Amino acid sequence: MVLGVQRNPERRRQTNQISNNSARAKRLGLPNTFKFSDGLEVLERYNHSCAFCGADAALLDMEHLDAMSEGGPNIPTNVVPACRPCNANKWRKTLAEFCIERGLDEAAIRTKAATIPASKEPHHG
Repeated sequence: MVLGVQRNPERRRQTNQISNNSARAKRLGLPNTFKFSDGLEVLERYNHSCAFCGADAALLDMEHLDAMSEGGPNIPTNVVPACRPCNANKWRKTLAEFCIERGLDEAAIRTKAATIPASKEPHHG
């Protein structure tokens, strides 16, 4: 168990969410390299704010830009923090559909998500 999880309900929730996403990716046969440390990196990259609306005092979920239900991988560059309303609204929409609906810049969202340090990505070779 990750240190501090028992005393920090938010951290426990994130750990459970990451574990559930990992199990789901395995079940679906999807690429699956996302770890708890990646979740911390994602939250830091977005200053603990929603990647879509910028809410900074919100309960954040780890949202896949390309939904796992549509074959999206469970890897750091496909995951962003999303507040509950944005997460619920995006659900199984493609990122393009969600961005058009909300007037967001899909390319900017993908570019920022891709800034995970290279050492965290799996090596294919």
